[in-house]
Amino acid sequence: MKIIVVPRGISSGILESQVVTPWSLSNSVRFLPIGGDERLDARALNVIGFKDLFGLRRSVKVVYCRDFYSFFRFFILRAFFSFNLIYDFRGIAHQESYMRNGSKIRRWLIRRIEGLCFRYADEVRVVSKNMRDYLFYCYNFKRDVLVIPCCILSSKISSYESRVESQSVFRFVYVGGLSRWQCFDDVVRMYSELTVPKLFSVFTPSPIEAKAILKKYNVDASVRTAPREEVLNSLLGYDFGFVLREDDPVNTVASPVKFLEYCSQGVVPITTRYCGDYASEFSDIAYVLNDIDCSIDMDALLKLGSEDNRRKIIERCKKYSWDNYAPKFDAEFFNN
Repeated sequence: MKIIVVPRGISSGILESQVVTPWSLSNSVRFLPIGGDERLDARALNVIGFKDLFGLRRSVKVVYCRDFYSFFRFFILRAFFSFNLIYDFRGIAHQESYMRNGSKIRRWLIRRIEGLCFRYADEVRVVSKNMRDYLFYCYNFKRDVLVIPCCILSSKISSYESRVESQSVFRFVYVGGLSRWQCFDDVVRMYSELTVPKLFSVFTPSPIEAKAILKKYNVDASVRTAPREEVLNSLLGYDFGFVLREDDPVNTVASPVKFLEYCSQGVVPITTRYCGDYASEFSDIAYVLNDIDCSIDMDALLKLGSEDNRRKIIERCKKYSWDNYAPKFDAEFFNN
C-alpha cells in the first residue's frame, strides 16, 4: 500500500493535476490529507486519517511526502513500522518563505530542514533538472534523484485538427493568480505596448485585483474566474499565452503546469528564460524573452504563431504526459 500525504494549502488545480491524477493511476493507494480535505472526499477517493495508520501499518510499503512537516512526522513513525519514505521537492520552501515574509532567520532554518529531507529520504524526487542541480549546489551533496516535471494527461492534449483557426485579430490570454512571482503587472505592460489588432482575456481567482492592474495600464480585457476544465477548453480559442517569471531560484527550478496547459492546446507561450526547464526545452518553439523588462518583437512572435509551429508545440507537449511518466512516478524505490 502507498500513502500519499496531501499538505495543507495546496491549490485545487495542483491537487487535481499533480497529486490525484498521477497517483490515481497506481494500485493500492490511500490519500492522507493533513487536516482533512473535502475536495478529496468529494472525489470518492480512498482517504484515510492519521489515526488509521497504525491499523494499516503492516501493509504500508511507501509513504510519499511533498512538505517537510509531513516528512518528519513519518520519519519518526518509522521507529514503529517500516516503509520507504519518498520526498518530492516541488518547490524550494526556504526561498518561497523568504519571498513571502522577508525573514532571513526563517529562510536559514527551513533551508537546513530541507537539507535533512534531501539527505535522509529513501528516495528523492524533484520537479526539474534545475531543481536537482540547485539541491546539489545548495547542500554540496549528490545522491540519486528522479526528475518528474509537472505533467498533463494525454487526453487533455488537443489534436491539431481541433485547433481554432487564427483570425485577423490576435488573441492573448493569461491564466493564473496574481502573486508577485507570477508577474501579472509585467504581463499587462507588455500587452499594452503591442500595436497589432488584439484581444486579451484573463482567467484568475483574483478578478478585482486584476481589473485594477488592467486599469492602471488602460487595457481592456475580459476577466473571468472559471473551473480548470472550463479554462482548458477555452484555450483553444487563443493564439498566445503569458507565463512570465523573474530571475529568482523559486522560478528557475519550477515546472509551471500553466506553461504545459497552454502548449496542450496549441497556444504559443510567451515566457522568460527563468521559467524552469521548459524555457530551454521549448526555446525553439515558444517565445522566450531574455528578461522580464524586455518588450515583445511582434514579427518574431507572429512567426511562432504559424500553424506548423503550433503543431510542433502540441507534439512536444505529449512528451510531458502522465502516460509517459507514470511508470517512473509509480516506482516504489527507483534506484533498486
